Amino acid sequence: MSVLKVGALRSPSASSNNIVLNADGSISTSDGGTFVSNNYYEAFKLTAPTITSIHPSSNVGIGDTVYIVGTGFDATANLILTSNTNFDIIIPKGNITFNNSANITFVVPDSFLYDALRENFDVSLNIRSTGLSAYSVDALDAPNSPSNQGLNRGYVIGGLSPASDEDNMEKFPFATDSNSTDVGDLVASTYEHSGTSSSVAGYTAGSRAAGEQDSIRKFLFANETNQTDVGNLTVSRYEPSGQYSSVSGYTYGGFSDGTTIDKFPFATDSDATDVGDSSQGFRFATGQSSLTNGYSSGGITQPNPGVSFYTIDKFPFATDSNATDIGDLTTDNRYGAGGQQSSVSGYTSGGQNASAQNIIDKFPFSTDSNATDVGDLTAARRHIAGQSSIDNGYNTGGYTVPTSTIIEKFPFATDSNATDVGDLVTDNVGYSSGHQI
Repeated sequence: MSVLKVGALRSPSASSNNIVLNADGSISTSDGGTFVSNNYYEAFKLTAPTITSIHPSSNVGIGDTVYIVGTGFDATANLILTSNTNFDIIIPKGNITFNNSANITFVVPDSFLYDALRENFDVSLNIRSTGLSAYSVDALDAPNSPSNQGLNRGYVIGGLSPASDEDNMEKFPFATDSNSTDVGDLVASTYEHSGTSSSVAGYTAGSRAAGEQDSIRKFLFANETNQTDVGNLTVSRYEPSGQYSSVSGYTYGGFSDGTTIDKFPFATDSDATDVGDSSQGFRFATGQSSLTNGYSSGGITQPNPGVSFYTIDKFPFATDSNATDIGDLTTDNRYGAGGQQSSVSGYTSGGQNASAQNIIDKFPFSTDSNATDVGDLTAARRHIAGQSSIDNGYNTGGYTVPTSTIIEKFPFATDSNATDVGDLVTDNVGYSSGHQI
């Protein structure tokens, strides 16, 4: 659309100030006034910018560089992404690069809540110098990732180091092999809690810390604010495992109530409800989640704390039901492992029986089967936090001799050993929880 903009249209000899810029660019007066010549007047005919293409336009994630091609761009351009639910993301000025009048690039900011919205975004480009805009509808396709894996980054929450209880919230990227950074604080210094992840927040539940044994705590992935207390479990406990569907978090077993499966909603900040029981009473088990079922592997049985097992338990998300024993890990008496999941398999990494273990076990989601040994950690460790991206499983921290700050990953596509890819901020931390977005 062409837009006409006029500035200071007044002739020195005109008998009227009612001067009009016509659509054809000529100048006249609305009340018959006269003027010497059109040359005394300056009229600007402005053309709005256009967007002809955007790439990449699908599976766009945080940190990606997006190219906008069109016409009429300048260095004053602003960019806004709008979802179908009218959620606006203003691209920070520092994320926008003006290349030339036909090309602008921007880096997708952390506020791009792709996994929460799971929908397309409109792109609005506004030229501040003229006030003119261009729009491209449904231009960016948000990736529809599985709810049990992360696209962007992993988190390590709380834990216990030799020096003290920890209240750190740390994150590390999946796109590069990097160290973690400290991004916030917990409600209280907690450890031996469960960890679950929704599409917008990470949750911890239970803990050995005084006053936190029945609490449910939440932190937001988008702005990485400090944790808040959002509800209570049905039973006070520590050393539980965590599982999650697309709509609910689960807290499984733990000490001193080893059998209860609690469920709490992601949509509201609410207390948990008791929805079933484990096949045996477990503490220090490890949680995995498929899209349809929750799993718990290994652990120490209750009420016999000296006996540990290698059981793999499964319970459905669709109904509130008890868990069933569907298989075994490759080693007996194993607890305190890290848990991960690909789209088709669950993983149990490390842990302890008589000593710390380095085994990576894998079991299928499609059938109820025993696990197989598919690789090794870089070192034997126990009380590890596990995270899952689309392509890799991660194990962070944990105890060995000496204790560990390691971030390591192993691929889902092949049965392989883990590799060291970074370090945690917190020195020698274990009993943490792992999360991903």
